[in-house]
Formats: sequence, C-alpha cells, structure tokens
Amino acid sequence: MAFDTLRKLFKEIGRYRVTRDKWRGRLRLRYLLSDPRDGFAQRLAADWRGGYVPYGDDGLWLYIPADLDRQGQRLVIDGGVPDPVVALVARPGDVAVDIGGNLGEWMAPLAAAVGTEGRVYTFEPVPVLADALEKTARLNGHGATVEIVRSAVADATGEAPFNMTMAAGGDGALSGLAPGGGATVPTITLDDFMAERGLGRLGLIKIDVEGAERRVLDGARRTLETCKPRLVFESGHESAEDRAAIADLLDGAGYDLVGLLLDGVIADCTWAEFRDPSGPFADGQTRNLFALPRG
Repeated sequence: MAFDTLRKLFKEIGRYRVTRDKWRGRLRLRYLLSDPRDGFAQRLAADWRGGYVPYGDDGLWLYIPADLDRQGQRLVIDGGVPDPVVALVARPGDVAVDIGGNLGEWMAPLAAAVGTEGRVYTFEPVPVLADALEKTARLNGHGATVEIVRSAVADATGEAPFNMTMAAGGDGALSGLAPGGGATVPTITLDDFMAERGLGRLGLIKIDVEGAERRVLDGARRTLETCKPRLVFESGHESAEDRAAIADLLDGAGYDLVGLLLDGVIADCTWAEFRDPSGPFADGQTRNLFALPRG
C-alpha cells in the first residue's frame, strides 16, 4: 500500500531528525553516519503524493505539492522554521505584500504576525504553487487574511514569458520572468496593484523572484515613495548591472540597507558593498537583505 510505504519512510526520517538534533553542535553528522537524505529524496520522488508538513514551533503547516523541487524536499525531510526577522518586519494590523510566494515559507508566518486585522497579498503565478498556497492559508486559518494573486509582479502591467521548473533537484519552483520562457503569465506593477485595490498603506514588501527584483522595484517607485514600507529582498540571481541599479533606486528613494539576513542574525552591510561588482555580493550566493526607510 502506498500509505504504508510513506509511513515507513517518515518513521525513518523521524529517526534521522532525532539523530541529527542529538549530535548537532558536537560533531558534524557526516562524521557519524552516512547522510541518508539523497535516499529519502529518491523515495519521496516516487511516493510523495502532496500533503502538509509542520513549519516551526507555533502550529503552522505548509502544503507541499507532489512535484517536489529541492526546496520542497528540504522542508519534508529536514523540516523548517520561519525566519525570526518576520517578527521584526511584520506587525499586527500591517498590510504586507509577499512577491514570489513559492511554498509559503514567508506567507504563513506573515499572516500569523499581521493577525486578523492585517492583510497579506501573496503573488504567485505558478499554478501548482498558487494552489498549494491556498491550501496552506486555509489549513492555518488564514483564509480571511491572505489573498493569493495569480500574477507575476514586474515593471509593466500586461503579460510576459515566464520560466517554470518543478523538477526534483532543480534550483527552485520557478526561474522567473525571462525572455523565451516556457509559459506566458499575467503581470502587474505593484504601483498599479496598489491603485486598483485602493490601498493607501503598506507595511512590508518581501521580494523573492529569482533575479527579477529590479523589475519589481522599478514598478513600485510610487509605492516606495508614498508608503515607505519595510523591505526584504533576495539577491544572488541578478546581474552586477541590476544590483547597482537596485542600490541606486533604493538609496535614492531614501532607504538604508540595514543588513544581510544570516541564520537568525542581521549582519551589517552597506549599499557600497552591494554595488561593488567585485565585492562580497559578486559570488552569486543567494541572500536576503533588509532595508528600512530613513528617519
């Protein structure tokens, strides 16, 4: 029976987690036993039918669809916890925009943080991921707080080619807006979305769009100037030219770069370091950055 196979697999994953947690901080796991995760991933690819996994210690759950990418595998096998910065950037009653919802790792804790008086708009153009996000919101009781917007956010409202990959072992569930993409998706600028919905305030923008961050920010200039939201955005997939343009745009809009989010801490960094084509951001590593309006 398929469910018996899954039950056996998750018993083994549970034992792996216990061993991992027992020895964490003493010796690296790979020195104690062979790493079983590749085997787990192969078995999940064959037997995982989609379902919910716990996320953190506050009762949140994420729906992980059947077509597992590397991130989905990690969440099922190793578990996950929300970034602690969520409690800093999202406040009760806030309106938050989550651009690039993916598997809901930001959406779920954001909805919990803003509460029933707040609102989270999560943009996700990939149908299988948008479906998963709706299931996550419903199970967590966030249906009245979260709206899934099935559109990409860009520098123009209309349509654009979009690359989608859901292959196990890939770099992620989507590769974003790109010429020659495998599908055409609707796009909207954040400025247009704010106007269409009549939104006059915005507490947070989170952006993770696999290198299209510049296009998102170009379409959000009015929102940045009028609402002055807190900002979390990913870096690592963009070109050096786009990185410099992002720094110029945000610095010019009156934003300070607070720092780099690193495993529970915020490490100091500057716009000059971010701009530098040979600096610490030139290595192509993906990282989240945190920026605040001055004053």
